[in-house]
Amino acid sequence: MAQAFPASLSVSSGNKVFFKQEFHIEKRELRIASKVPEILTAGSKLENIIFEIVNCEGIVDDTIHEEEKIGLSHMLTIKADWLNLGESVRYTFKHGRCIVPAIPLSQIAGNYSFLAIHSHHSNLSLNVEVHVKPAIPNPKVEHDGKNFYTVIENNNKISTNFYSPNMNVVNENFLPLLKRLDDCIAYVEKNPQYAESDVYLLKFRQLLEHWV
Repeated sequence: MAQAFPASLSVSSGNKVFFKQEFHIEKRELRIASKVPEILTAGSKLENIIFEIVNCEGIVDDTIHEEEKIGLSHMLTIKADWLNLGESVRYTFKHGRCIVPAIPLSQIAGNYSFLAIHSHHSNLSLNVEVHVKPAIPNPKVEHDGKNFYTVIENNNKISTNFYSPNMNVVNENFLPLLKRLDDCIAYVEKNPQYAESDVYLLKFRQLLEHWV
């Protein structure tokens, strides 16, 4: 929390004081009003992050307001090792608040931090820590009512049925199994982003070649 501290101004000559005034100066503080997730995904973004400048009571100082016409500059700069934004990218304070639309995160997993700092008052700064986990393919991306997990499960079931001693081309289950196999091949071909998708595609094609 920002604090207020005493100060005084006096005018004197020799040992005589002509004017003296005591007052309190309130120290301002930059804080983040948005909730930053504990864990973020590599390559994702922090979106619509709100920063505020508050007084010693935690109240937003609405006098911190960008006014180009009268020469008042209140802007925010974001600095991070993985960003190449430079000093040219700044975000405007409006009545004590600044909204940063997006902060891109590192493509590599790890613990990072970025610095938010007022463009002209370096004491108004905040170091924000972010914990980035590796990006992994989403196993629940659906395609025609299926997902990659069901495709793997189908592979195991189809393999078991196709290699059953009772399976042959006149078996009533043969054509339905063949249709399921075609569907699985089509799905894996359209979704190569999954780990080991090439392995399962090879298995499906080997099964198909065995019977066709």
